[in-house]
Amino acid sequence: MKAINAIRDLIEGLNLTIKVQSIEAIDGLYRVYTCNPLYTNQCTNIAIDGVDYKVIDVADSYIDIQGDVEPSTDEITLPPLVFKHGMPIDVNGELISMERACIKTMPLAYLVDSPLTERWRSGIDDCYNDVEVRLFLLNSVGITFDPNTGLNKVWNVDDHYKWVLCPMLNVAKLIETTIKKHKHLRDVEDITIRHRKSFGTYENDKGNTSHILNKHLSGIEMVFTLGVKHSHDCCIFAS
Repeated sequence: MKAINAIRDLIEGLNLTIKVQSIEAIDGLYRVYTCNPLYTNQCTNIAIDGVDYKVIDVADSYIDIQGDVEPSTDEITLPPLVFKHGMPIDVNGELISMERACIKTMPLAYLVDSPLTERWRSGIDDCYNDVEVRLFLLNSVGITFDPNTGLNKVWNVDDHYKWVLCPMLNVAKLIETTIKKHKHLRDVEDITIRHRKSFGTYENDKGNTSHILNKHLSGIEMVFTLGVKHSHDCCIFAS
């Protein structure tokens, strides 16, 4: 459970602040220039000084938003990711209960812990246990507004990458850099990233399309070994 809590704290403690370089009014929209839009997509709630803005478009260096008031800010803080772990059937039940209670369920950081493998080290000079992590960073997919045509459209492959996979790669990089700075986690040497367009979608025995989490999701999978400090006070070099 200590390993799960360490990963939960890592995800819930991510700094999801977008640094704003400048803001420009363009064709009835406000273009927010930034070097990293993080996980921003058309479902993201952008609030600036108590005013809500609708996300119209996102690129590597800017976010186009629409609102009644011209925004002025140096930074935008996104809502935290929802962290869940366990078997898909259990996680699915929790997400359904959250939705019924009008609690947001996306974007989702889903840790597969069945099984969650730990390697315990016996050396007196090693404070860390190695944990084999399989973490999915997911968000909803579906129909979005096309600013070029003014119409709604069903996602194609490029849309999956634009609105979910690439934004979640930004989050994956943030997770990597946060681990490097974390005093109770050891730096990760290698991370395997798998693109999971249409995550958990399969055809059942009746020929119908089903979803592991009863949702249309896309995202990425992170696989890595994480060193989690097993004691904060008994190791000879504990910080």
